[in-house]
Amino acid sequence: MNIRWTLDRVIVLAVLVLSIAVTIADFSGALDSVQWLKDRIPVMTLLAMCLIASSFYFDGSRLQDAFSEASQKQRDEIVRALGADNVSIKIISQLQFRWKERETAVRAFLEECTAATDVASLLLEVERKQTKLMAGELEDGARTRFPWDVAVMVMDYTGRLLYHPNPAIINTRPNQPHHPLVLRERTGETFWANQFLTKKLKDALQVQTGAEYKVDRLTKVYFRQCRNVDAICIFESHLDVLYQLPS
Repeated sequence: MNIRWTLDRVIVLAVLVLSIAVTIADFSGALDSVQWLKDRIPVMTLLAMCLIASSFYFDGSRLQDAFSEASQKQRDEIVRALGADNVSIKIISQLQFRWKERETAVRAFLEECTAATDVASLLLEVERKQTKLMAGELEDGARTRFPWDVAVMVMDYTGRLLYHPNPAIINTRPNQPHHPLVLRERTGETFWANQFLTKKLKDALQVQTGAEYKVDRLTKVYFRQCRNVDAICIFESHLDVLYQLPS
């Protein structure tokens, strides 16, 4: 977790504890004999309010900075993989466009995850969302002509999957290259190049194993910490490059 964020929370907690202690002491009359402190209670109250308000302001700014930084890192990773010449940049721009057209739905879903108050309701919401996306349905009632190739999941802070579209790996701790970053940062975005196929894609290709096809899967991973339930909600948005067809 970001050290600056942790330090801010420690400071705010200390201010809250001190404010409560001073308030109780004032009500109980314990400060009557400490006149200089008693006279400055209004100033101390104003200072505490300013510190807490400042923390909320900078918290929001840092969250926005984290998303901007993650987006730039993701773009840099694609540039390193595909190159930086004019043709490569056009390819990257097209890939970015395909991910971007999904992002309104992705971010709305992640916002719903962060509002969850318990694990049970979070898992039900994630499962419902996965089902609707696989049917090509969006939350605003719109439909996509072809369902997106996506996977939504929930992971606890130890890396154990609480929900995954593949029930066989629920309660396991997968160790793909992007998982350490997800567990460390808990909120942000990253890029993952892989050659896995979702069940939906296998069904679309009408093969049992997918071995007859050669696929590069480019995945943009969005993840958000759900503070109320000590879990991380993850949305993997896949673009599948089918570069070899069966004979």
